[in-house]
Amino acid sequence: GEAGSSADRELAARRQAASEHVVGLVQEVGRRQLRGREVDAVLLADAPGGTLAELIARRSDVSGSEAATVLLGVARGIAALHAAGWAAPTLSPEGVEFTADGCPSVGLLDGIVALHPEAAVADAEAYHAFARSLCLRVVDGTGMRLLAAVEGALRSGRWSAVEEAVAAVARP
Repeated sequence: GEAGSSADRELAARRQAASEHVVGLVQEVGRRQLRGREVDAVLLADAPGGTLAELIARRSDVSGSEAATVLLGVARGIAALHAAGWAAPTLSPEGVEFTADGCPSVGLLDGIVALHPEAAVADAEAYHAFARSLCLRVVDGTGMRLLAAVEGALRSGRWSAVEEAVAAVARP
């Protein structure tokens, strides 16, 4: 079984991933009273660049280089979580956040679990679905090439192969 609550797992994953591609902890304030309940208070890194969902709402299309940047950042975030022993981040446009300099990071870790083979497969499937959805929005002709690169690289079982394949198709 997994030790601790889902919030405990999420905080541990954020701490241990230690990657610019996973929204991290800025400060752990500790126990606080909030509306009569005791809660753990934490401060997460700011994402002033908004979310991918907000970007898509502003303009429905993305360029191949923008998609490559997002795909690379998310792959690196998942790789960092896996290296730290965690899996199953929520992959959605709402869960990808951008720093002030445009660096994409995985923000939603609600369903985070200890890494095990089935969770690693689920992460690859979720990444494929996420990539497909994003690549279908690419308007400059590189979307399907990006998706094909992701699909081929996922078969290797290595996130570094995904990064290399995406970078070979479109410059982030």
